[in-house]
Amino acid sequence: MPPWLWQSTLVDYDLQYDVGGKWVTLETINEPTKTFGFYTPTNQTTVDSYFSDRWIFIHQFAPVTTSKIRLWVRTTTSGGGATPKVREAGGQTGDPSVMIREIEVYGQ
Repeated sequence: MPPWLWQSTLVDYDLQYDVGGKWVTLETINEPTKTFGFYTPTNQTTVDSYFSDRWIFIHQFAPVTTSKIRLWVRTTTSGGGATPKVREAGGQTGDPSVMIREIEVYGQ
């Protein structure tokens, strides 16, 4: 979901595939959340967040042969807030969670 809703989006994760029972990482993603906890008089906020609001993730990699893929998720946003600081400041947030709507894999 778009991260400005109550649902979270991915921040830090690995895209992996299985090779004989061992998980091999294809790509590691770590989205910068750039959230600062301070008072901004112009916006009347106690937190400023400069998160990319990315919620669609596209990966391209060299061909592999596998029967399994996985996302190894380490961190998500706090609903619509990039970090827990946004929730603490009263921003529109939800609980940190993972909700995957669709995974598509294409080969040539």
